This record gives sequence, C-alpha cells and structure tokens, in this order.
Amino acid sequence: METEQNTIGLSNDFIIHPGETLAEVLKDRKMSQKELAIRTRMTEKYISAVISGQENISSSFANKLEYALGIEKEFWINLQANYEREKKDVRENI
Repeated sequence: METEQNTIGLSNDFIIHPGETLAEVLKDRKMSQKELAIRTRMTEKYISAVISGQENISSSFANKLEYALGIEKEFWINLQANYEREKKDVRENI
C-alpha cells in the first residue's frame, strides 16, 4: 500500500527560520555575534538563540537590527511572519 504524499509541497525541512538569514548577513559582513550583540544591546546568548532558531525576531529586535545592520525592520518582521505562517500551514496539513 502506498503512503500518502504531501500534495501541497510543504515540509518542515524547507522552512527557513529568520535566524538563518541573520547568520548569512553576519557572515557576509564578517561580523561576529558578539559585535551584533554590542550593536543591538542584546546578549550574545539571545543572538545565538535567534540564529539557532530557538528565539524569534520580535518587532523590538527588528528595530535594533535595522539600526545595527541597515536592513529595514519590515524585512525582518516579514521573514518572521512568513516563517510562522509556513510552520502553521505544515501543522494544519499533516
């Protein structure tokens, strides 16, 4: 008997947490998590948790990222909203 395939093409394996994008930005700019923590006045532990997907990007943190990195707050908020929507879609369609 064949198993049912996910016909909508959603999978947790393909959903990217905004922290992965943040990690890429830091890498491209050769900026350490420590430097970002200093620029945003957040702890290194918090920055690490966002990058590892354990914490989300809040509106407040998005403001700080805009200031520290020059990437608009809306970009980070949209990444987070898309991530949350995709996770919800996968949960509802499994």
